[in-house]
Amino acid sequence: MAERFEFCGDGHFADFMNLKLLDETPGVMKDNMNTSMTSKVLLYQDSLIGLYDENVRGLPLGEHYQQLVLVLEKAKRENPVWDTLFDFYEQLARVLADKAEIGLKILAAYQNNDYEQMKSILLTLDRIKKNVDLLRQKHRDIWFAAYKPFGWEVIDIRYGGVMTRMDSAKYRIQEWLEGRVPRIEELEEKRLHHDGPWEIVEGLVGGNVYHRIVTAGNFSL
Repeated sequence: MAERFEFCGDGHFADFMNLKLLDETPGVMKDNMNTSMTSKVLLYQDSLIGLYDENVRGLPLGEHYQQLVLVLEKAKRENPVWDTLFDFYEQLARVLADKAEIGLKILAAYQNNDYEQMKSILLTLDRIKKNVDLLRQKHRDIWFAAYKPFGWEVIDIRYGGVMTRMDSAKYRIQEWLEGRVPRIEELEEKRLHHDGPWEIVEGLVGGNVYHRIVTAGNFSL
């Protein structure tokens, strides 16, 4: 199969199979038989509200994605016909290397009144925002090379939501650091294990949908 794939697709089969590691992470069963959409959840979940933070706790997801960056860098070099595709997924792994556990780090710094750590986290939030914007641009290049423009506006809105929430997270943290608010209410709420009605839960997370990832509330219909 790998030989046939290389002949027909001009790419290395094993490198394409490694793309599954975006979702088959620590905490997900081998071969991801319950279709956990880990990368989608971790990209879109809110860093302050942290609906999935308890699902993530104790899993070395940041390390997993950092190692995956190196795997996908190599795949990009060795599959020049597909370099744009691998470049996009490499960038997604780079975003998730920082973002996967950022909510837990924010919460720990807040609960420990660790102001120095929280100041360091502000720099990480800046890096995440910058890398998400770069991810959006790489995704946009792929989209407009392959599809009609209709539908991209939805993806733009989703990326925009991630970036503006990074701004608001920074704002809320800075207000606390500078003593303008006595507490960050989003971080006072108890984190619960997410077991939503659209999920098949096995290990880390199941296959959820966007509007159930970004908020516990409802979008206006």
